[in-house]
Amino acid sequence: MEGHATNVHYCGGIQFQQFGLHHVEIFLENELRLRFSLPVVRVIAAQPQ
Repeated sequence: MEGHATNVHYCGGIQFQQFGLHHVEIFLENELRLRFSLPVVRVIAAQPQ
């Protein structure tokens, strides 16, 4: 079986103080439902030519 996946995370209103790998945990009703790593990268805009 072949397959692939694309994951897109949108975290509106959140500002990270550092670039790097952050760990996110989602709790519902005091129970851990989801845990994942979120890499935060710096995007440098291309210079206009």
